[in-house]
Amino acid sequence: MIRQSQSGQSESGRTPAGLCVDCYYVRRIESAGGSIFYLCDRSASDPAFAKYPRLPVLQCPGYAQKDETSTRLW
Repeated sequence: MIRQSQSGQSESGRTPAGLCVDCYYVRRIESAGGSIFYLCDRSASDPAFAKYPRLPVLQCPGYAQKDETSTRLW
């Protein structure tokens, strides 16, 4: 099943990262130069997922929304 989300919209209504913004499997990486990347942890175990997906991600079969009780150890 492909999940879709409307979260992560800026004030202009544009979605900068799409589903990645609130996905359980994402790591937000900020470079020393200030660039922001979204690393998909599903890519480590499944080659069907891009390590750094092209944004905005509007549909993803691996999307799982974070909830307030979710904790990840990086």
